[in-house]
Amino acid sequence: MTLNELLNRIHILLEKDVDFPISGDEEYIIRLELIKDAVQVWEKDDGNGTKWKELFTNLISASDGDKLTVADTSSYSCPTDFVDTIGYLTIGTGNNTIYYQRIEPYLAKEYQSARKDAFYISGNKKSGYKINLVNSIPAEDDLEINYDYYKSATLPTLDTDILEMDDDQFAVYWALAELVKDEDQTLSSQYASIATQKLDAMRLRNQLTDPYQDNIISDSFRGFGR
Repeated sequence: MTLNELLNRIHILLEKDVDFPISGDEEYIIRLELIKDAVQVWEKDDGNGTKWKELFTNLISASDGDKLTVADTSSYSCPTDFVDTIGYLTIGTGNNTIYYQRIEPYLAKEYQSARKDAFYISGNKKSGYKINLVNSIPAEDDLEINYDYYKSATLPTLDTDILEMDDDQFAVYWALAELVKDEDQTLSSQYASIATQKLDAMRLRNQLTDPYQDNIISDSFRGFGR
């Protein structure tokens, strides 16, 4: 559902009428902020360490971040929605691709001495993150940089925005639980229970393997020398 549809559903369940508040109204602003809060609760998942599939992306798809090399430059800005890298970073294409392994910053000198290609992350959420290359520093401009990464959730702002979470009804019931908490603790608990069930279900689906695929790496050496 769009943000507007989510807000309308919250209003109907709460007020039992269709006299919907409009942008700028206090009720609209409060409910919008509660939906944003629900998105952030989903993203962090209360410390469960969930990596939501909906938040996996790559540098090519990002709206910002350094995507091309600058000759003899070892540091590149990450996208503003960057949280963490996944797998290798690559520079170049085809047979000329260089693969960089993610390492901790304190290992940079060791990898440099060993002539091993690697990268580490520096910075923070406030100042922004940077990719720092170790060993092979391209001497050419405009070579393609790419890596997969885990991004932060997008907070809705426009009525036409759609939440990234698998079940946006979680946001509806999370907001409802907060809206009635001071007036009706029992109803608030019921709404919170529904929200929790939906979050648990999303977490379970997130952990499931896609149909006709397994999560076991096949042993290509089975039977060899055994």
